[in-house]
Amino acid sequence: MDFTGSLRRSLPAGAIIGLLLAALAGGGTYALWRESVTLGPWTVRTGTLHLEAVKDTPFTCEDADHQLIDSPDAELLPGGVITCTGAVHTALEGRNLHAQLTTDASALPDYLTVTATAVDAAVAIDREGPKPAPAPLPYPVEDDHTYTVTVAITWDKKAALTCDSKEGSGKPVEVCDQTPTETTIPLGAVAILLEQTRPSA
Repeated sequence: MDFTGSLRRSLPAGAIIGLLLAALAGGGTYALWRESVTLGPWTVRTGTLHLEAVKDTPFTCEDADHQLIDSPDAELLPGGVITCTGAVHTALEGRNLHAQLTTDASALPDYLTVTATAVDAAVAIDREGPKPAPAPLPYPVEDDHTYTVTVAITWDKKAALTCDSKEGSGKPVEVCDQTPTETTIPLGAVAILLEQTRPSA
């Protein structure tokens, strides 16, 4: 049955328009003609960042006396420092992809401070004349490069003490107690990160 034809024969044009407007006002839909084009047959692949430790140059750590830390019996005392050095390789896959090396030591106790530097290992070895000085992290990196990273973990001697002012002999006396510490300090709690950065304008 041709409902539209019957409707047209039984109702004037103005009434049909009124019905359509009422349908739209009541939440109905009225499809209009339309065409579309796509952006093309291409696909966009996401870029990747990759960071790995260089097997031939693994991280090694030593104390302030340059004694290699290679056993669980090594100790770090207030005011002491442990220095770890190793190499990492970066891979940046993506057009206009920029990245930098950073550190994350948030898992360490508050009385320990971490400073880190990096230098392009290839430039440091192959360059004639003065060698480039290591620069502090964050350190901008390039694709397919190896960097020497040095991390220093320092036990702040002042931060290791808790001091209170107490009355004694007629004047305040500062009494300090050593802050309770963990039995071990996991060096693995310090991470070297590769993070994407925005290119400078």
